[in-house]
This record gives sequence, C-alpha cells and structure tokens, in this order.
Amino acid sequence: MLSNFKKLGRLQARATGITDVSVVEGLPEYYIFALGYNGIRDLAPFVANPGVGWWDAVYLLGNPLSYDAIYTQIPVLKARGTQVTYTNREPGVPVKSSGDAQTGTVETTLASPLVVQVKDTASSPKPFEAVPITWAVTGGGGTLQNADAKTDVNGLASASLLLGSSFGANTVTASLSHNGTTRTLTFTATADPLVQRQEEEGEGDGDEDELTPLQKGIAHYRSTMDLITDRKIGLSDWRNARERVRGEIGNNLEDMQDGALDLLGLFGDAAPFSPLTTAGKLLRDGQDHRTLGDQLRTLEGELIAQYRKVAELVAKADDIYYGRPFEDDEGNEFTFPSLSDQDYPKTHTKIESYDVSFDCRNPRCNVPFSTASDGGNALNEAIEAHRIQCGSCCVYRE
Repeated sequence: MLSNFKKLGRLQARATGITDVSVVEGLPEYYIFALGYNGIRDLAPFVANPGVGWWDAVYLLGNPLSYDAIYTQIPVLKARGTQVTYTNREPGVPVKSSGDAQTGTVETTLASPLVVQVKDTASSPKPFEAVPITWAVTGGGGTLQNADAKTDVNGLASASLLLGSSFGANTVTASLSHNGTTRTLTFTATADPLVQRQEEEGEGDGDEDELTPLQKGIAHYRSTMDLITDRKIGLSDWRNARERVRGEIGNNLEDMQDGALDLLGLFGDAAPFSPLTTAGKLLRDGQDHRTLGDQLRTLEGELIAQYRKVAELVAKADDIYYGRPFEDDEGNEFTFPSLSDQDYPKTHTKIESYDVSFDCRNPRCNVPFSTASDGGNALNEAIEAHRIQCGSCCVYRE
C-alpha cells in the first residue's frame, strides 16, 4: 500500500491492516504518520531514514511492536527529536512450550528442540516478538545447536541439544533479562546409552552388532537386572504363600492339600516352580501328612536353588558394572567397559546389598540362616555353611 508513495507529508491510516513500513526508508520527506491500530512490529525503516528527526511524529498506538522496536528503535528516534506515541509492552514470565524431560542417546541430538514462549503483560497477553533469550548448558556436557537469540512472531524461541557423552541428567537454561531482572527456565534431559529406534518401536534395545562396547555392556546389565527383578518378585510371592500353606501342617490332610494346591494356583508357570515340575507334581499328588511335609521340604530345596540363581545374577550384574570378566549362560566370557566410571546407573548400589533372611524350616534343624549378600558371594557362602552345619537331616542335602 505505502509503496506507491514517493513523497509524503502526512498520512493517517488507522486500523487499515498495515504491517510493512519498509517504504519509509526511501522517502525523502515526510512530516507525520498516524498509523494506530495496525499490525506494525518493526520500526527499522524509520531508523534507517536519516531524514526522520526533529519535529517529525509517528503515532503507533495499538500496534504489536516488537521488543526491538520498543527498547532499541524508538529510543533512537526519540534521541533525534522525533515524537513517537505508542503502546508500551513489557515481557512477561517466560514459560516452557515444549521439549522438556526428553530421553535420548548419548552424543546425539534430542528428537525435539527445547522451546520457550514469551508473552507481554497485558490483561490479554499476546506473543512478544524479538525478546532476547540467553541459552546455556548447565549440566551433562551437552552442546546447544541452532539456538534462537530472540523470540519469533509467535513469541517462541528454541534450541536443539546435542547430549553429552556422560550418562544421566543434562540441563539447559533459557534466561530472559529485562530492566535488571532475570527470569530463568531449566530444561532437563536424560542421556541414555541404549535409546535406539528399535526400542521406540517396541522392539527392544536394537541390534547388538550395531552397539558400541559400552552400549553392549549396558544391554547385558539391563537384561541381568530384569532377571533379578523378576526372580526376586517371584521369590517374595512364593515365600509369603509358603507360609500360608505351612500354617496348615498339623491340621487335617484335606486342608493341607487344599492349601498346597492354592499355592500352585497362585503362580502357575510363572512361579519358581510350577505344577509341571517334579516337585510341583509331588505336591499336587501328596497322599498323607508325612508325604506332603516331605514334598514341601523338597519345594524348599527348589526355593534355595532360586536364591542361588539370584545370587549368581547379582554377582554377574556387579561384574558388568565394574568392568570385570563374566560368563553368559552358554559359558562365553565377556568384558565390557566399566559402567561405574560413567556413574551409570545410579541405582546400582540398591542391589549390592541383596537382603536374604529365612531359616531351614526342617523341624530337626536348629541352625539359623540369615545373611545379606554383597554381590551374591556372601549368600552362596552362607548356604554352603548352613548345609555343613545342618548335616544329613537338612532339606538341602543332595
């Protein structure tokens, strides 16, 4: 619209939808512009025209002027003697728009950028353009990429984060400083060694051949920890149910058998034993008190075997964590880089003291059994010591 003017003394164009005033830069002469309630954001053309100065006037009430226009360009015009009438705007508190709390692979860029939004402080806040935002990596050693120094027309500013080489938390701040006050937002992200496309699609941790030695170590650590968790849960449930069944000993045979069947029904094939195992069949088919008691003790032996397996798994997880050689179920030996050097995972200490406490349950055995294993070795030693002390009467005999 304004591009048709070559010389202009006065213009009144209120609420006509004007957004671009770039033609002003080339006008050799003008006196007054009344441009209220349009869509003007940038006043750089006025600043670029050296003829805009003393006695000139610009009326800009109701325009969504940018931060640059209000706090940089208008002061320049006023310093020249230009009268500028406008609607002042103050930036409000920045907010996170998107991108917080992501998880990504170490030394890769997060899938989504970190985005903040700034609006003004009007009663009906509107996006504030060109507000300066300062980005900084404050934890995790990552690197910012394509960081916007100012907000766009929608009040948005974004930055991409290339995660650092360390596992765990990465933090990034986005700060807005205005009139001596700084407001800061903190974005967090987690650097994970095994976030692969296959995992996102629900296919596990990806092809192991494509993993680095460190990532392979994490894969073995995770699978081992999953087995430990599954078995510990099964053992806990079995022990609780076993106590309920043992409460029936001394009562009539029918109650004992019903309790035993209930125990098997609680778990099925997910139990440390099942109705399909030898001990499970013995329990199901028990005919008298003595037989059923013997069968319960046989099942107790299976329970001990499960504890042994958990102890072995804990020891394996410990070896993987500290970079020591370990063997898989097929006897293949592996050594991976130590995870303790990377402080991953921080929860490893929770399994270093795997508490185990129970007693023999053989009515003729008075040797207590109670220990807390450290990586699994103490549990094995305690079991062997108990076998020796308990002697031939113990249900652990082979």
